[in-house]
Amino acid sequence: MSFPVTGDLNGQTKVLKVPVVSFSIKFVDNNNQPIPHYEFKTLYRGRQSAIKRANRQGISTIKALAGQKLTVIDGQDRAQTTAIVTYGSKQWTMIIGTDITREDISDASDILNQEALTTPQTSNRG
Repeated sequence: MSFPVTGDLNGQTKVLKVPVVSFSIKFVDNNNQPIPHYEFKTLYRGRQSAIKRANRQGISTIKALAGQKLTVIDGQDRAQTTAIVTYGSKQWTMIIGTDITREDISDASDILNQEALTTPQTSNRG
């Protein structure tokens, strides 16, 4: 599935097809144990979602356009992390402690930046 985007390229209008990416986010604690029913929100394309909830295994499935910035926000607005969705994204892992640290298992190169309301302890694995 793709989404058409119209843009101006050197005075010519072009329609590009941007793929919709479906991937999972796994929420774990500092001991790498899943956090069942973890509550979170997303900020995507200028809109903040209602509170979403992970399943019993701490996993939630998200759909987004490739190349777009996606922010995951703790359900209590305590911390957040931001990254760019890539076409190869399969699963992101969010380590939840006093802040959110994002580990991208599928493609570590798509990290835009990591930010939290508290000072994060960042860990990236490729």
